[in-house]
Amino acid sequence: MSSKKKDTLNKLSAKDTWAIAKWSLKILFQIDKTKTILYIIFSVINRLESLIEVFLVAKAFDILIKLIDTPGAKLTDMLPILLMLLGYNVLQSIFGFFNRYTDVVLSKEVDVQIEKIYYEKLHSLGIKTLEDPEVNNRITRAQGQIRNIFGYVDRVVIIGTAMISIVVNSIIILKFSPILIPIVALAALPSRLIDKKYRSIMWKFRYNNTEGNRSTNWTVSDLESTVTLPEIIINKAIKFLDKKYMEFSQWYAKEIIDIRKKWILGVHGLGILQDLSIYIGYLIIFGNAIQKKITLGDVYFQTRIIQKLSGDINQLITVTNDLFEYSLQMNESFLLFNMPAENTTGAIKLQKMESGPEIEFRDLIFSYPNSDRKIINKLNITIKPGEKVAIVGVNGAGKTTLMKLLSNIYEPTGGEILINGYPLKDIENSTWYDNLGVLFQEYNTHPQLTVKENIIMGNPNIKFDSKRMLEAAQNADAFEFIQEFPDKFDQVLSQKFEKGIRPSTGQWQKIAIARFFYRNAPAVIFDEPTAAIDAVSEYNIFNKIYRFFKNKTVIIISHRFSTVRNADRILVLDKGKIIEDGTHDELMKIKGKYANSFNLQAEGYK
Repeated sequence: MSSKKKDTLNKLSAKDTWAIAKWSLKILFQIDKTKTILYIIFSVINRLESLIEVFLVAKAFDILIKLIDTPGAKLTDMLPILLMLLGYNVLQSIFGFFNRYTDVVLSKEVDVQIEKIYYEKLHSLGIKTLEDPEVNNRITRAQGQIRNIFGYVDRVVIIGTAMISIVVNSIIILKFSPILIPIVALAALPSRLIDKKYRSIMWKFRYNNTEGNRSTNWTVSDLESTVTLPEIIINKAIKFLDKKYMEFSQWYAKEIIDIRKKWILGVHGLGILQDLSIYIGYLIIFGNAIQKKITLGDVYFQTRIIQKLSGDINQLITVTNDLFEYSLQMNESFLLFNMPAENTTGAIKLQKMESGPEIEFRDLIFSYPNSDRKIINKLNITIKPGEKVAIVGVNGAGKTTLMKLLSNIYEPTGGEILINGYPLKDIENSTWYDNLGVLFQEYNTHPQLTVKENIIMGNPNIKFDSKRMLEAAQNADAFEFIQEFPDKFDQVLSQKFEKGIRPSTGQWQKIAIARFFYRNAPAVIFDEPTAAIDAVSEYNIFNKIYRFFKNKTVIIISHRFSTVRNADRILVLDKGKIIEDGTHDELMKIKGKYANSFNLQAEGYK
């Protein structure tokens, strides 16, 4: 890690922190401008209203002492000041209610809306940006903090109200003992500087051990998950994982405790200086009282004001330290939100196609960032409109990478991809995606949704078509097992929900395939679509794929050579290059890599 990056991680300038604070406030205004303004106003009132109480109580003391020395005085003589105190308390309760209510309502509204704002921002970055490793690291670091944005803004508001209160209290103190202002202010600094120092130490410690914490959390997840536990129990691996968890966790806790101990000792030890500054103020005020320069009511008022000034200064410095600490964490969200939205890759708008497009890979080259290895190397393929092409090859041959290039997730290092003669880089992404359906190896499962919802997500923007959904389920060889579910197409697909069930891996894959039958795109990519499916279902599904997607351009990636033999063409990919191209019969005749692999797999079935 560069020294510049380390500096960024360990501290932010006041200007940077202010920029993050403004951005955070802007988001709250975006969520609910009226409630945010009310929340700030009530926070200021809440901060200053105690001054009124102190003033009224001080006046009540002076009136009481005067009445004690007045013959024939009655309690009713105090009614005016007591009524003023009562009125103040009623108003305090009313403002307190609105302050708390606004706080609760706004914070809950932020909880709901911030998730929407967050995932909308991720969507705007585009798939290619989200595939970038550094962006992924930033997203991981930002995820937890963006949800704490209201707490962050609350600290900004506390700092603002504390500064207002400090100014008001200082103006009052200037009238009776100006020297106390610098004494109280300076006395608060040492303990707060210690606080800042140990916050920095704690932040660095936590940051440097992020990976260890992440690994430990995964271990805990393995020990608690009903998916991973059966194998762990059978292998008697609980003690092994338990040791992994305990070793790091106990060491981590010990280090945290050690830092906390020094932190607490430093803050509380130097906090005595703050107490001494207040005692100096008491001596000055009590001396003035003894000399009868001020009344007892003034004594009460002035001592409380000094206490409030000290408390406000202490809170201002502490919360400012909080803000700088949280700004380091919130900075990842700030940087993420200030990343520019993905520009469309081109200006050409494709129309919705009725039939499959021609796809051409021309001198295509691709290497991953920071790597010289060519995953795709000078590849040339032309897939005709409506052609059914199978791509086979060993793991690491570049099959999935090639499909991600076609899906515009990755950009070629060299060469280009053409869709109906148009360079893919010049086509507007959204219009290409309107014509594309992809089922990757790591297909999506949505356990919180029903079977119906999982299927229609393949094309959620069209009007629901029940006939189309049923046909999709039948083509995916999923209809029969769906009918056996208690709630059939309305079945929730997780046992963690009431009346939910847990489909098998093969059933999940068939539901995912049904989703892409429902999508019925003119250009379709199936990447290992039947890896978890039995041979009979696989045979049925492939036959239906070839029939259903008539006049559509279909690319199928598979390790199972027997299931792709009916494709119009079979391409053998090896080390990023096409080494064989032809029909099943043609490739078997040349007795190359395809024929050898096909025969080896066939031997396994004998």
